[in-house]
Amino acid sequence: MLFPRDDEKRYQWMAAAMVGAYNYWREHGAPESVLSDFHGWLSATWEFKQSPQRVLEDGEKRTQRAALSGHILLRLIALARHHPERCKLEQAKEIVSQFAPRDGSSISNSLLNKVWAEFQGVSHLWATMVLKMKEEMEGAIENSFWAEFLGISEAIRKDALQSRLVSPDLVWEAPDQKDIPLIERVEVEPLPADMLDILQAHFPS
Repeated sequence: MLFPRDDEKRYQWMAAAMVGAYNYWREHGAPESVLSDFHGWLSATWEFKQSPQRVLEDGEKRTQRAALSGHILLRLIALARHHPERCKLEQAKEIVSQFAPRDGSSISNSLLNKVWAEFQGVSHLWATMVLKMKEEMEGAIENSFWAEFLGISEAIRKDALQSRLVSPDLVWEAPDQKDIPLIERVEVEPLPADMLDILQAHFPS
């Protein structure tokens, strides 16, 4: 999700995350049977040009930017379902620019263009993350949590493809596994009045 087009950086991020998880569980007294699951990742950090902590921190900083693609896709889906006359990428980005959380300031259109170009293919995963952040994340350690996460992501992906909101050549599809629940549709509400007012001001109908 963080590095959809860079295999090396994605591998390094995963290795750093696994080493971080190993350190966490070791400090909390996890048995060797748990710790051994992480042993295979330890040697991967040997070739890092930075410390695993730095790799992990850099990826975490990237999360806020990547999550903007999820905001864009959710706004596109809302427009497609409830306001089809306004279902344009530029209008979805305008909403995100004005209303997505970003330290109280608006987000530049140039940044959103870069975000969408880089993360469109995994935007359904980030859209799910945006939705999940509104809930309790206590179950995130359980496999069932991530199975449901992928089920929601797949429902969003199919919806986005059906409405031609993302390119089918770019979008990532979850592997066909029995433990991923089939979710027909994710509820996305119409845009509230203040968002519609912004669109009317910038894109008069």
